[in-house]
Amino acid sequence: MIKKILIVDDEPHILNSMKELLELEDKEVQIAENGKVALELIGKEKFDLIISDAKMPQMNGQELLAEVRRDDTKVKFIILTGESEFSQEKLKSIGADAVFYKPLDFDILVETIGTF
Repeated sequence: MIKKILIVDDEPHILNSMKELLELEDKEVQIAENGKVALELIGKEKFDLIISDAKMPQMNGQELLAEVRRDDTKVKFIILTGESEFSQEKLKSIGADAVFYKPLDFDILVETIGTF
């Protein structure tokens, strides 16, 4: 069961709205504004799920996924993207559990989290 979630996105309004919505679903949520900050948090805490934007400065979601998978093959990882350059097949082949295209349907996200 997913309880502790890390959301990684460079857009503050997305971070804050997703955090609020997932907290309403009784999840413990932390946020990071880029992949480097996310790695620092991951080094200090264990998360059940990481939800990351694909395209961010400093470290994109694909790079973050690759770094996370080096040390942890069990944590669930969802990539959010608005770009067609990040194909579902490619992201899943490097370890993404799910890929969602923006604009995000929050109900489907919550439903997917419930299946993990």
